Amino acid sequence: MLFLVEKSYAADADAALLVGCAVTKMVKNDCGEGRQIAMRIGENIYKRKDGRWEARTAIGRKKNGRLSYRSFYGRTYREVKKKKLDYEMQNPYPALLDLSGENPSFRLLCALWFAEGRQRWKHSTCVRYQSCLNRWLIPAFGSCRLSNITQNRITQAWKNWANKTGTSQMNLILAVLSGLQKYARKAGYTGFSIQNLHAHRRQSEITIFTETESGHFVKGLSGILRNELSQEERGMALGFLLTRYTGLRIGELCAVRKADFRMDEQYLVVSHTLQRLPVEERPRLLKTTRVEKGSEESQPSERLTVVGKNNLSEGKKTALLLTVPKNGKTRAVPLHPALLPLLETWLSQLQDGDFLLTGTRYPVEPRTCSNRFKRFLKDCGLRDTHFHTLRHTFATECVESGVNLKVLSEILGHSSIQITASRYIHLSMRYKKQQISFLAFPGYAPSDDPSENVKTA
Repeated sequence: MLFLVEKSYAADADAALLVGCAVTKMVKNDCGEGRQIAMRIGENIYKRKDGRWEARTAIGRKKNGRLSYRSFYGRTYREVKKKKLDYEMQNPYPALLDLSGENPSFRLLCALWFAEGRQRWKHSTCVRYQSCLNRWLIPAFGSCRLSNITQNRITQAWKNWANKTGTSQMNLILAVLSGLQKYARKAGYTGFSIQNLHAHRRQSEITIFTETESGHFVKGLSGILRNELSQEERGMALGFLLTRYTGLRIGELCAVRKADFRMDEQYLVVSHTLQRLPVEERPRLLKTTRVEKGSEESQPSERLTVVGKNNLSEGKKTALLLTVPKNGKTRAVPLHPALLPLLETWLSQLQDGDFLLTGTRYPVEPRTCSNRFKRFLKDCGLRDTHFHTLRHTFATECVESGVNLKVLSEILGHSSIQITASRYIHLSMRYKKQQISFLAFPGYAPSDDPSENVKTA
């Protein structure tokens, strides 16, 4: 029995299909009988009445503007999903559509923009953008035609969002709106624009360890490394110490493996970060790999690596993923000379594919690493703070010690030197006092050592 989709459903369904939200459609058979079918949009995979599974993927648009699909069939869900994803890897959907002279819905604009961008965005970026669309933008404007979305309406929605969420989400919303506007203009539609929306500036203070706290922290870690403790405890302690003197992000630390160290040249290659992310949105990028002994570090790419035990078992919606670091750049981080003997002793016990923190081929999750860090602070009698404090402390001490900002920016993996300067150059009162002491003052003879001209803040 043939079932047909009502025409009124087609436009919104096409859009929802690409964005990944849920939709309910009415289907009718050739006798006019109808029924509601709830579909999980995003994968576009469902079981047919004949027992087979069918997966569809968009391959372009017809002359009337509606999406054209290709179908794949199989006996199991996994079989058709693999066929669909293999095809999508080789044939990315050409999403850009000529919108000049058209008045599309906001939902369709979102779908086209997302379909084009997902081919070049990182997986974590896709997750954030999709969440922003489904949580904020589509509920506000989804059913509206672009010509009906006035500046006043956007401004009112912006104010409502500002009352419901924080700085990070507001900046994300602005980034998505800006991307939609650029895409619309690129496609020939100039009737959608955003004006007078400004990004929120974070006012939060950056937390760093004091000299006393830092001393207790390093002393406590050194004690753990000297004692005969479990392999994981020693690996975790060495990881904390490494972060204290390299400024790694927590995901980057969790992704470090033996093969990433260049002990002869005394530096570490940071080429991956570890995150737990939803995998249902972009599973075609997933693969499993193992680092062979003696192999070079893998270079960043858009392909994700699944790590950990049972990460792709049936029913799991998230997985531990090794992907490119923030800003998509590999960087070489020099190692402090005091760390070299500790690292050499530990690494001599590992295989090239083993992770630094665990000493095995299975990594530790960033959340677990953060919990272990907080427990260590409590055991040492130090104040509770977040893991990123190690990175802030490292960067601040580098600035105080006169490390070149360009060098520091590259070590930290910042996209520009301006980020490093604006975030860290003004932090320490001690550093400010040292800079003031350089000013000439009649009758005052400063010491050759600038640190002697001021008291420690």
